[in-house]
Amino acid sequence: MRGGSFCTGAAAAVVLLLSCAGAGGTEVYESPLSLADCIAVAIENSPDLAQTKEDLRLDQADFVSSFSALLPSAHASSGYTRSGPSFRISATGVMEEVTTETYSTRFSLSQPLLDLPGWTGIFSAGAAVTAGRASLREMENAVVLAVTEGYYGLLKAIALEDVALLALERSEGNLAHAEALYELGAASKADYLSIKVEKTQAEVDLITARGAVDLARASLVRAMGIPFDRPVEIEEVPGIVQREVPVLAALKDLAFERRPEVANVDAALHQANLNVFSARTTYLPTLLVTADYSYSGEEFPDDATTWDANDSWSIGIRAELPLFDGLRRESALSRAATQRALLGQEKRRRVLAIEYEVEAAYLAVQEATKRLDVVELAREEAGENYRMAEERYRLGAAAPLELVTAQLALNMAESSEVEAVYDRRLAVARLESAVGGPLP
Repeated sequence: MRGGSFCTGAAAAVVLLLSCAGAGGTEVYESPLSLADCIAVAIENSPDLAQTKEDLRLDQADFVSSFSALLPSAHASSGYTRSGPSFRISATGVMEEVTTETYSTRFSLSQPLLDLPGWTGIFSAGAAVTAGRASLREMENAVVLAVTEGYYGLLKAIALEDVALLALERSEGNLAHAEALYELGAASKADYLSIKVEKTQAEVDLITARGAVDLARASLVRAMGIPFDRPVEIEEVPGIVQREVPVLAALKDLAFERRPEVANVDAALHQANLNVFSARTTYLPTLLVTADYSYSGEEFPDDATTWDANDSWSIGIRAELPLFDGLRRESALSRAATQRALLGQEKRRRVLAIEYEVEAAYLAVQEATKRLDVVELAREEAGENYRMAEERYRLGAAAPLELVTAQLALNMAESSEVEAVYDRRLAVARLESAVGGPLP
């Protein structure tokens, strides 16, 4: 199907987005929209997807910032101090007032040589970026599935509206015939009213079906992330050839290989392991190389002689070993270990959830396929039964109740067939979403 494949639509969405960007960023979408078009609009406008992208940018910024722990730190300062007045006795025994001026300039540089917490911080930030990318893929899959469900939901509602409209047309024809018979005295008022009641119910069903179309359209618009006042028309998709679905075990293996949720929790678990290691490295010493060059004197260094007489420099290696920090290290290590344990349970929960999701989607496809075969036959039989009842009624060989019953059965069979068709399409889309891509 053109929009029937969960990931085919996602791939085509990229092409549409590129074409829109080439038009200067103006939103130009052909109408009616295909499933791929709707997915493209959703990818461009979804607030949830936009928020996830911003979260990823924050993770990337944190990753860049994490390198600061291993880069050199340089500082420069300059100052002027005037102090006084103070009094002192000169060599001649005279008390004199003294004002002191001091000029200072300093340059300092430090470079970590051994900083294990800094290295683990970089690795941890990198794992966070990996988890963020997996979260972005997970959100993209959720948006695509939501649009796919909304798209097929709208097509289903439109098809059910057509069924209700056809049922009303049949009811109006039967009512016209019953009214003619009643006016000729060939039918009782009770027979005429029973047909009229059925026609009124058909009108109510059509109103309900049209309301369902409006609601389904609003649901699709919401999934696309566009304003509700924007009209959206979609195109019908051609029928699809039913193909064999792979065995359940193969689908589960495929899901564990493809699903971003697994990569997400694996990245988070890797980050938690790094956090535990980082917390332990705080007990180890840090080694730094330091360099310092400064000038300090009572005269402004306006020549090299003055500068050389008052400057100083130093180079050294400094080791720092934290001895006690108020139990902050112990608390950080305990917290990191607990977080790692929680993520281990989260991975187990997600694995079970994915396994259940694949199995439920697989069973839904099997059920929808079997139901579709049954309802197609039921619709054919209901149609034949209605034609026979209608013919007998027009010949006067059948009561209106028989005609009404046959028509209700046909309406229900046609509605059931429409629901079965789109339920199977939705079931296949959900199965493809559950395994993280198109079925092999």
